[in-house]
Amino acid sequence: MRQDLEQILGPAGLDERPVRDLWPLAIMRERSGETAPRVLVARPSNRQQVVAILRWAATAQSGELVLDMGAFDRVLEIDETNLLCRVESGVNGLALEKQLNELGLTLGHFPSSLPGTTIGGLISTRSAGQESSRYGSIEDMVQGLAVVLPDGTFATPRPGPRSAVGPALHQLWLGAEGALGVILGADLRLHRLPAEVVGRAYAFGGLGEGLEAMRSIMQSGIRPLVLRLYDAEDTAFGGHDLAPGSCLMVVAAAGLNEVVQAEAGAIKRFAGSARDLGEEPWQSWRQHRFDLSAERMKALLQPAGSYLDTIEVAARWSVLSDLHARVKSAIAVGGLALCHFSHAYEQGCCAYFTFGGSAEREEDARAAYNRAWEGAMTAALEMGATISHHHGTGQVRARWVADEMGGWMHVWRALKEGIDPSAIMNPRAMGGSR
Repeated sequence: MRQDLEQILGPAGLDERPVRDLWPLAIMRERSGETAPRVLVARPSNRQQVVAILRWAATAQSGELVLDMGAFDRVLEIDETNLLCRVESGVNGLALEKQLNELGLTLGHFPSSLPGTTIGGLISTRSAGQESSRYGSIEDMVQGLAVVLPDGTFATPRPGPRSAVGPALHQLWLGAEGALGVILGADLRLHRLPAEVVGRAYAFGGLGEGLEAMRSIMQSGIRPLVLRLYDAEDTAFGGHDLAPGSCLMVVAAAGLNEVVQAEAGAIKRFAGSARDLGEEPWQSWRQHRFDLSAERMKALLQPAGSYLDTIEVAARWSVLSDLHARVKSAIAVGGLALCHFSHAYEQGCCAYFTFGGSAEREEDARAAYNRAWEGAMTAALEMGATISHHHGTGQVRARWVADEMGGWMHVWRALKEGIDPSAIMNPRAMGGSR
C-alpha cells in the first residue's frame, strides 16, 4: 500500500501519524489511557495526484487513507466586478476573509471556528456562520465546485449566477462529509462590506418575549447582520449584571447608512419593553467571537471525569420554547446547561446548547455524556426538529441519521452507490457504512 502511494506522491508526500480527534468523547477516551489510532496520510499537491490516488484506491487492499488537502491553498481569483472568488479547498477561512476585507469585500461566513477552518471543510460539513441571518450559510455562498469523483472524473464549476439546466448537482457535496469525492476548489459569491454597522443589546424579562422579538424581526423582512438571544442561564453565565431570569439579545443591522438607521429603529420597536443595554454588549461579543478554540476545548476536558460539548438543533418558531425546555432537561444531568438562539429564519431558528459536568469515575462521565446526547436527539426527533443545524453528522449523530432522513436515506444510499460503487470514499459519512 505505502509503496504504491509513494510512487504517486513521492516519499515526502506520505506519512503516518496519530489521529487528532477533537470529538469530546475521543478526548475523554485518550484521557482514560486509550491510545489514539494511527492513520496513513497522503498529501497530494495537484489534481493529477488526487486522480491517481482515487483510481489506485478502487483496486487497493482494505485499509484507511486520509487525504490532507493543505497544499491546495491558493486564492486563484477575486473578481470585484461580479463579486466572485475562486479558491482551492485548503484555503484557510480567516485568511480568505482578511484578504477580501482589504478589497472592501466579505464572504460573510463567520463560524466561531473560522481561524481553524478550510473552505473544503466548511463545504463538506454544510457550515453556517454567525452572520447567516444576513448572508446565508455556506450553501448560499457556493456557486460551483471543482470535484474529483471516485472514478477519477473531474467536474468543474458550471457557468452563470444560476442555471435551470438540470438540478444544481454540486449541492450534493455540501454536507456529504467526503462521501462522494474530493473537493479541489469552489467558486464563492461575495458581498461588499457594509457601509455602516449598528449593534445593540436588549434584556428581556423572559425567554418567550425574546423569541417573539426574534420572530417578529425576521418575519418583518429585516435581515440583521447578527441576531442572538441567550436564555436566562446563558445570560447569567456570561456575567451580565441583569435581573434574575433576564435573557440577553445581541443584534446588529448593517448596510447603507440610511437603511441601517431605519432597521435599527425598527428593531428597537420590535424589542418592545425590553431594557436597552446600549452598544457595549455588542462590542464585547464582536471582540470575543472567536475565543472558543479547539485548544481551549481540550484544556477544559483535561481534568479527570470532566465532560463538555455543544449540541445545535433547529426547529420552527412554534415549537422552539418547548424544544428548549426538553433539551435543557436532558442535558442538565451534569449541572451545566446553557442555550442561545441564533441563525434565525422567517420559519424558525437554531437552538445552540452547551452542556458539561464531571464525575468521580471516567465511565460515569462517559455515561452522563451519552445520556445527554440521547435525550437531546430523542427530543429533537419527537418534536420535528433537525438533529444538526450546522455542525454536520460526524460520529456522534451517526445512529440517529436514518431517523431524521426517513425515506430520503434510500435516496442517499442509492446516490452513494451510484457515484462510488467501489466504496472507496468515507464509509462512515452520513451515519452509515457498507
